[in-house]
Amino acid sequence: MAKADTTEIYQWQLVKSSVSSRIKHLYNNTLMADVNFCVADARGSDQPKVTVPCHKFVLSISSPVFFTMFYGQMPETGDTIELPDCDAEGLLEFLRYIYCDEAKLTGSCVLQVFYLAEKYMIPSLTAICRRFLEANISAANALDVLPHLDKLGEAYLVDVCWKTIDSNAEQFLEAATSSLLETKELLSSVLERDSLNIKEIRIFQVINSWAEELCIKRGQEGTGNNKRSIIDDMILDQIRFPLMSQREFAEHVPETQILTESEIVDLFMYFSLGRNPGRFDCAPRLKTKVAYQRCKRFPKTARFWYYNRGLVDAISFSVSSPVNLRGVRLFGSPGAKYVVSLKICGKQVAKGDFQTERREGIGYCGYDIILSKFFYLAPGVQCILEALIQGPKSIFGKEGKEKMACGNVTFRFTTQNETELNGTSVSQGQFAEILFSRI
Repeated sequence: MAKADTTEIYQWQLVKSSVSSRIKHLYNNTLMADVNFCVADARGSDQPKVTVPCHKFVLSISSPVFFTMFYGQMPETGDTIELPDCDAEGLLEFLRYIYCDEAKLTGSCVLQVFYLAEKYMIPSLTAICRRFLEANISAANALDVLPHLDKLGEAYLVDVCWKTIDSNAEQFLEAATSSLLETKELLSSVLERDSLNIKEIRIFQVINSWAEELCIKRGQEGTGNNKRSIIDDMILDQIRFPLMSQREFAEHVPETQILTESEIVDLFMYFSLGRNPGRFDCAPRLKTKVAYQRCKRFPKTARFWYYNRGLVDAISFSVSSPVNLRGVRLFGSPGAKYVVSLKICGKQVAKGDFQTERREGIGYCGYDIILSKFFYLAPGVQCILEALIQGPKSIFGKEGKEKMACGNVTFRFTTQNETELNGTSVSQGQFAEILFSRI
């Protein structure tokens, strides 16, 4: 790209008083260049490729990868190397650091420079790129850089992106375009988060607006059916209509005609009577999240409860008011590990290894199994908990009661009388605590 200044070819050394200044003089300079990199002129450009002159020695004293490439057992012999995974801007800023010890990063080149610094093993430059990205990730660009950082394996910066989206969710959605609605997997990964700091009505309004915009682009009428088809159930199921107030829902949702009549009825029955809201999630997001409560089933414990028969521990209960079931606490032995498969009303909701711990103020060992999604419980409807537990013997609960008041919610427990169970009942056995939150 650059040409040597012929008037200085033989005397430029006289005015360069340090090694660093002399190497800097060779940056993007054909003078003494012995290799060229061939790259696109700009990202996505249809213009012919351009060549960037370089010097094998300078590259090799900065990167072990370049050293192996040019001075290893099987060195590159050609004078031109194709680089298909970056453009001229990214390469030149990468080379600027090698030749000049300077990093002039911008939003348009930093990810390319980061990639090249990783590829050619220049950790000091990757550290500079990390600091730049951490300082400049915003609600407007977080989702753009997220896939690149994920591919680079930058777990910390990926977490920064998600936290930025969480804490600035409304600004993020307002800065995004309707094209996000067309990349449903990406939008779904945002909307499924419990930690988004945004009112649910705003999520619905933005998505409805995007659907109307896409209808216009596609030459379609903005009917409820057409918008529903564009939004798709994958996205609609991520909008937590039960978190809206009844007034917000009534004023803004039915008129869009996106929901069916039966879905609207289900939600009005939920707002009015606390009935099951159907397909829609009740799990609170950040602003409405409250600490869950614990319904402790047993006043006393004893030894021992065995799990070596491969039988399921089960209990059934109902609640007096609508709640979100958050999880359960099971009994264990000190320092023991257990493999548990947990089902609620026949649906598996958790499976994995769990380590016992002693929680302050309880006085017995156990472990919490926290559900990834809240499980809605309507008043008076029986909920069956089943846990297939594998592990050493543990303590168990005694003197449990059929009826227990936990705050403003009353739990009514019944024993599962099916054969081939492990013995848990209302009065004894497993399921030390039920974890829940009021709606």
